[in-house]
Amino acid sequence: MRSALAGKSADERTGSFDNPGFQAAQDIVATVPANGCVVVLAYTGPDAVAYYQARFRYLLYPRRVHVSADPSVTVESCGHLAVFRDSAIHLRESPFAGSWDEPALQQRLSALHRISATDFVHVYALP
Repeated sequence: MRSALAGKSADERTGSFDNPGFQAAQDIVATVPANGCVVVLAYTGPDAVAYYQARFRYLLYPRRVHVSADPSVTVESCGHLAVFRDSAIHLRESPFAGSWDEPALQQRLSALHRISATDFVHVYALP
C-alpha cells in the first residue's frame, strides 16, 4: 500500500480509496459554486444511497446537497442537478433496486444545459 500511495497528493490518495464518490464530488465542486445547491440523482445500490448522501455532504460542503435514487425528484430553489452512476464493481455487490426510468430521465435532461460530464457524473444547470 505504501508503494501504491507513495508520491501521491492527499486528493490522489483519497481518490484511490473513495472511488468513484470522491472523483464525482471533485467534478461537482468544479462546476457548482460553493453557495450553490445540487440534487444528486444516484444510480447506486440501496445500501450506498445513505453512504453517498453523507459522503457528498461532507465532500461538497458548503454546498447544499440532496441525494436520491429517484430520478424524478426535485428540490425547490436548487440550481444544479447531477446524475451519478456508481461503478460497475459496486453495482455488482449491491445492485440498484429502485425504479430508474432511463427514457423519462433522458427526456428531463434534454431540457437542461449540461455544464460538465465525466465518467461517473454529469452536472446540469437547472432553469
